Amino acid sequence: MQTLQRLYQVNDWPFTIKIGVALVVLAVLPLVVTLVFFNNTPQALEDEAFNHLEAVAESRLTTVDLWFGERRSDVRVLGTTSTVIEAITEFEAALHATEDGPEATLETLRGNYLGQPELDDAGDGSAYSASHTEYHPFFTAFLNNYGYYDVFLIEDNGDIVYSVLKEDDYGTNLLTGPYKDSNLATGFQQMAAGHQPGLVLLEDFQPYAPSDDAPASFLIAPVYDRQQFIGVLAVQVPLDQISAIMSAHVGLGDTGEAYLVGPNHLFRNDSRFLDELGATTTVLNPD
Repeated sequence: MQTLQRLYQVNDWPFTIKIGVALVVLAVLPLVVTLVFFNNTPQALEDEAFNHLEAVAESRLTTVDLWFGERRSDVRVLGTTSTVIEAITEFEAALHATEDGPEATLETLRGNYLGQPELDDAGDGSAYSASHTEYHPFFTAFLNNYGYYDVFLIEDNGDIVYSVLKEDDYGTNLLTGPYKDSNLATGFQQMAAGHQPGLVLLEDFQPYAPSDDAPASFLIAPVYDRQQFIGVLAVQVPLDQISAIMSAHVGLGDTGEAYLVGPNHLFRNDSRFLDELGATTTVLNPD
């Protein structure tokens, strides 16, 4: 059964630590038929079957590795562009230029923009809305082109000064606000404490309250203006793209299934067969 052991031992996979994934489980349904098959099959055929499963597991790991590698590159490059640097700088300046101060201004902006991702200009005549009109179409197009769930610009003090979707996290502070214990806040705090050029952090999937507690993962990159750290760019990674990779039929037939399982033994993708198996069930209901 050496092959089976190798199937589950993937801690040497280079991306495992980065994304918090410990192993890939290959489930062949129905389980009873599978067990009967292996109990009554010569060892050579059993070994061949496990070798095939191992090959499928390694293929899925490679595909996920490449996918996250490409997404990390997307975020790393975008975080160095003049568009992102200027957007954070202008949003920050607009917030600090008001007589009411940044905190009160953010509350006003939440009232103007919250839950309206299609809105470019709130029509309030503010410097913030002028900048928002300029940059919102760019970030919306980036989100749509690359399939992310949301895109955030976060000031170095923790204020979320911009997001595409304008969910309830928009305008809050990741150090003191209602979502300071979220995985987005954890990633921001780690980046703010240990930022360096080229670094991209990935926060593992956790229920994310602003997105109706749907499992969310985040890629987070530092943003610098003339070598001065001014904030971070963060993207919210959708679960459906990971599930699409893992649920591909290739190599598994009509009843086979592959799962990513994290170090907490919870799934990181949804089942294509059973609603009660997957990230949207095990992450939300770990018991």
